[in-house]
Amino acid sequence: MRGLMFVFALLLVLPAAARAETGCFTRAARLAGVEADVLVALAWVESRWRPGAVNGGNRNGSEDVCLMQVNSVHYQRLARIGIDRDRLLQDWCVCLLVGAEILAEMRTATGGDLRDALAAYNAGPGNLAAGRRHADEVLRVLTRLRRWRAGPTIGSAPAREKIRSEDSTQPHVGQPPRYASGGD
Repeated sequence: MRGLMFVFALLLVLPAAARAETGCFTRAARLAGVEADVLVALAWVESRWRPGAVNGGNRNGSEDVCLMQVNSVHYQRLARIGIDRDRLLQDWCVCLLVGAEILAEMRTATGGDLRDALAAYNAGPGNLAAGRRHADEVLRVLTRLRRWRAGPTIGSAPAREKIRSEDSTQPHVGQPPRYASGGD
């Protein structure tokens, strides 16, 4: 069911996910030193791609806001460059760029390892063990996204067997073979 929900959500936001190669996602990915799809996956796990998401239930009394669930511990630093809570919630691109910068900082703090950086993004660089589950979920979503983007591979064993099962020497009167029309 969770896999089906992911695919459904992916189809709903397909236009935004398809543009991950351009614009704000590309700039943010360059900033973080990761591919754009890492940020797409991270934003999915953080907020289910909801730019106005607010989570005020942290044990330390802090809150997480926007698409990238930027923690309020960063507000003071962000205020110095003219970014406040409202701007994070109202401008998803600013939120994405801030999240990418935080991810880049966590990557530096953890020696460059993506899994550790994702864990630190969630729980802080001093608490990697607490963020491992989060990191692993982001990496699972990233894997699904990459598979989805790659699409079916004609050279794969299942695709070859399907093509072989359709007798290509027989004329297909009135309709194309099932594999050409996207049938089961």
